[in-house]
Amino acid sequence: MAGPQENKYIIIAVDFDQTLHDKTFPNFGRPNFTLIKALNIMKDKGHKIILWTCRDGKALERAVDFCEENGLQFDAVNDNVKDMKGKPYANKKIYADIYIDDRNLHIDQFINRIIEELSDDGNIKDR
Repeated sequence: MAGPQENKYIIIAVDFDQTLHDKTFPNFGRPNFTLIKALNIMKDKGHKIILWTCRDGKALERAVDFCEENGLQFDAVNDNVKDMKGKPYANKKIYADIYIDDRNLHIDQFINRIIEELSDDGNIKDR
């Protein structure tokens, strides 16, 4: 994996709403069992899983409970895994090798989408 990761495991940060289940905040929907299974395979191989969500307080507690009830436990919740704490590249932003999120775009996807959306004068095209 790219980045300053010196550990022998991969850190995966995963979003909750519309990623680990199919609804938006504050609701709970059907669990994404395919993703949960894939994350558990990685966890069983010694890799680390972080729940990375905007939920906090009771809503965060309910999200963690929901995941545990559906077979997924985390190495950290809205925080870096233990080995990354105090590292200069993992202080404010949660450090991960992979970020899984329903709103995620790879850099190339973003650039291509923006190029498609811009008109010749630099403004966003009307839809």
